[in-house]
Amino acid sequence: MRKRLMAAAAIAPFTLVGLQPALAQTTISNTQSAPQSTSSTGDLTIATGGTLQPTVSGAAITLNSNNSVTNAGSITTNNVDNVTGILVQGGFSGTVLNAGAITLTESYTPTDSVNADGVAEAPFAQGTTRYGIRLLGPFTGSVSNSGSISIQGNNSVAIAIDGGLAGSLVSTGGISVSGDNSLGIRTAGEITGGVQISGAVSVRGVNAIGVQTNGQIDGALTFYTSVTSTGYATTTRTTGTTTLQKIEATPTDVQQGGVAVQVKGSVLQGIFLGAPPIGTLVGSTDDLDGDGIADGVEGTAV
Repeated sequence: MRKRLMAAAAIAPFTLVGLQPALAQTTISNTQSAPQSTSSTGDLTIATGGTLQPTVSGAAITLNSNNSVTNAGSITTNNVDNVTGILVQGGFSGTVLNAGAITLTESYTPTDSVNADGVAEAPFAQGTTRYGIRLLGPFTGSVSNSGSISIQGNNSVAIAIDGGLAGSLVSTGGISVSGDNSLGIRTAGEITGGVQISGAVSVRGVNAIGVQTNGQIDGALTFYTSVTSTGYATTTRTTGTTTLQKIEATPTDVQQGGVAVQVKGSVLQGIFLGAPPIGTLVGSTDDLDGDGIADGVEGTAV
């Protein structure tokens, strides 16, 4: 079954440019630290077992030509601020696929130093401004996450579509972000296709938001998974009265997160909170609700 909310508005279309010729292909199958750009590599693939591990601020991979980027391995940083896993410059076409892991983290670990209640208090991060995938746009193509994106950092975003996208955004992989004022997924520019979120999104921190859409989405905005946001140090209620009193009396244990889903732009084909139709059999290939996803593998929005 599906629940549907409708919204509509018109905005001016964006213009797409980028007439550069396609280049060769490059595959990374070992461990490297030098940042990469498609204007030099052509289509870029990090193979399974390959690792790109930059140690300086900036983008690990920059898509700045008419090419594609595929990560089937890992993109990692540690204690690096102002860093982006995959950065997409505007004016080009191609595809971006994260089928591996993007992990932008730090050595800082929250501690239980305030009240000895067994719960590590906020802050949950010390570093800042870390992006898993960021599109500056306009860009023609698709952006997909079927792997995992894990970020520890304040003012950070796992997937940021900050420019126009002539295509679709699909996230079937997991997203986890810890840090104040951070987001799991943010869209700002117009997306001419749809936005499908079927991989769990979890964010933690003051004002942390799970999914926020600002620009217009010409297709549908669909959810088939859980989207969770909290500022609490723990989301499991303890049964110990003394411990519970300590938690409730400690501001850094009970800070307030932002909303789970915030829609601030028009969605021309509606917002769908999906679930398998009643009576669906495991493995069924039927699509009785007509959402383009086989009912047997359809998740449930929470």
